[in-house]
Amino acid sequence: MLKVMSYNVLGFKGFSAQASDRSMTKKQIFDTHLAQLDLLQPDVVIFQEAPHRQVIQHLASALDWNYRYFISQTGWSGSLLTKFQIRSSETYRFKKHQELFSRFWSRTVLLTNKGEDLVIHAAHLHDENTGLRKEELHRLAESVTKDVGHYDNLLLIGDLNHRPELEDYQILSATDLRDLFLSDKNNADEYGHTFLSTLPMARLDYMWGSKSMAEKITKFEVLSNRPFGDTTESGDYAVLSDHLPVMAHFEETI
Repeated sequence: MLKVMSYNVLGFKGFSAQASDRSMTKKQIFDTHLAQLDLLQPDVVIFQEAPHRQVIQHLASALDWNYRYFISQTGWSGSLLTKFQIRSSETYRFKKHQELFSRFWSRTVLLTNKGEDLVIHAAHLHDENTGLRKEELHRLAESVTKDVGHYDNLLLIGDLNHRPELEDYQILSATDLRDLFLSDKNNADEYGHTFLSTLPMARLDYMWGSKSMAEKITKFEVLSNRPFGDTTESGDYAVLSDHLPVMAHFEETI
């Protein structure tokens, strides 16, 4: 089975809805991330709001995985960790429009164990400026539409910072991509909320996939249990981030 995970990790700072004195130490946060990745064994992980490159390098080394780091102009970097060979990877920059993708947008081509290409567009979009975010979505839609014409196996992953009921959502739904949360017909989760981790009320984190990937999906889940989330009445448990991670499971046919 192929497993792909996406997670806004809040810079590996940890998150507590109540008191800061209940937060975890840097070492506890790192060790917990490492333990969870070792337990869950995703083949590909995308981080938004990644910690410093050295931390990601240390994490990848401990797991014996490959990685790429996507530098942000505004300190909201991203990263990719994977068991697969990385064929190519790039981070997009717009010199004339530096406000576009000021967090990050990357495109990586992986070579799976079956010898197939897997293209992953990863992004963290603007949260407050609606017009800017829609322009980012249009750029993403244009790029992935071109890629879908050349690659069967394609994913668009990230913290896209909009709810599915907004107009923003229609920009990607108008392409050939499929919302993988909706592609899992057996999903008992009606809403797929990923934010806030201690009181999930919004779906901001997405995986979109090509028709081929949507047809291969066997399970899509929001990981809401500790240490990722805490919805107990006390709310005094420190979790890893203010977002919840999402993970998609696919038939191992690529």
